[in-house]
Amino acid sequence: EGWYLYAANMVAEGKTLYRDFFYTQGPAMPAAYRTWTWVWRNWGLLGARVFTLALGLTGICFAAGLARRLAPEGRKGEAALIAFMLMGCNLYHLYYVAIPKTYALASMFVAIGFFALTAKRLIFKLLAGFFLAWAAGTRISLGALLCVVGLGLLFARQWKALLWFCVGGFGGLAVNYGPFLCDAGARAGLLAAQQYHAARGGFDPVWAVGSLSRLVR
Repeated sequence: EGWYLYAANMVAEGKTLYRDFFYTQGPAMPAAYRTWTWVWRNWGLLGARVFTLALGLTGICFAAGLARRLAPEGRKGEAALIAFMLMGCNLYHLYYVAIPKTYALASMFVAIGFFALTAKRLIFKLLAGFFLAWAAGTRISLGALLCVVGLGLLFARQWKALLWFCVGGFGGLAVNYGPFLCDAGARAGLLAAQQYHAARGGFDPVWAVGSLSRLVR
């Protein structure tokens, strides 16, 4: 946990991710947390956990709102309550959205993205792509969701929605990764971090198959 908070501290002090210090995930979490460093400076790890849990609960509320929006008439309130209880009363889930790592922020962006995706106006398709791109900017593996949603809109032949979604998605990725890809030192550090990720399993076929299975699911 402290490693992620330290990364936010470094960014708040003007250091550049990947170039000035090693960091394995996307740049969104240190960027989002850098304005809140006073929380853990004053209240330590507990303060950081409370702040992170607030992000996690925000994501849970949006997930409940998504369930309400997708449920049939007459069952909307029930669907929202069940969705909220399945996550908000699940200690395993709450653990992951309370520790100051990437899970809470990423899950919040994912929930907001899908909530926006189900809205009717095209501008919300753009916002859906933008927020899912920020999820990918928090945890790089979540970039798969951009592909999944894009293919879904393609197969559904929702051409206008797909166009707006792509604009939001590519725009969000450009905001998150563009500055680092344009910086030679940061770009090299970012690629080195991903090589580190890829090498962690060595040549273990079971680990490789498990990782691929998780990504596909």
